[in-house]
Amino acid sequence: MGMDNSLRVDPDVLDHGAAQLHAAHDAIQAALSRAHDSHETLQGAWRGRTADVGAQMWTDVHDKFRRHLDALADNATKLSVAAGLYRGQDASSGADIAQQM
Repeated sequence: MGMDNSLRVDPDVLDHGAAQLHAAHDAIQAALSRAHDSHETLQGAWRGRTADVGAQMWTDVHDKFRRHLDALADNATKLSVAAGLYRGQDASSGADIAQQM
């Protein structure tokens, strides 16, 4: 017997996953914002070469986190779009079947 290569998608599950990714994005973004504020406070009281190195390290880490957060939000949006497309495809297929009966 051959392998079943059919694709089964539940748009509601995709929407739920997208909502969870958006919620994770928002929570991580809020935490990153708080960390950034704390770092700004520290930088206001910390001077010298070590402070400059620390500031550059924070900037690098912050920028990487931002890129990952942007990708997380983008993936969540893509899941939502996919859910809508699958819903539309299911509705269209259902209408085609109904017309043939």
